[in-house]
Amino acid sequence: AEAGVAALPTHGDFRPNHPSATPLPADCVGLVFIGRTSCPNPRNLGALSQAIERGADLVYGDADEIDARGRRRPRFKPDFSLDLFLHDDFVSDCVAVSRALLDKVDPWIFDDPHGTLLGWVSRASRVEHLP
Repeated sequence: AEAGVAALPTHGDFRPNHPSATPLPADCVGLVFIGRTSCPNPRNLGALSQAIERGADLVYGDADEIDARGRRRPRFKPDFSLDLFLHDDFVSDCVAVSRALLDKVDPWIFDDPHGTLLGWVSRASRVEHLP
């Protein structure tokens, strides 16, 4: 299945189960939260969706940092470790979240993605890193 992407607000919070929220489509397996300065490769969105369909609750991948001149510097991220994540938010620039996890966690806070994810990882059955 291909990843479906919806436009979300980039401030405040996102409450998928709130009565005033636009309901997620029935076949939606999860959502991808993309940081304000991130621009993921569209081909990678399908890989995120497939990892969710295989049972991961949170999925993130490596990234390229692009400077003002357009030069790329790869950012190879580690496999998930709570100890590392407490000190370095290497996940929230682009993270896929399963619908099952969204149904049982607090809202996504756009102004504090690291804090939001710290609250979510304890509820995730599996966090997957895609190199």
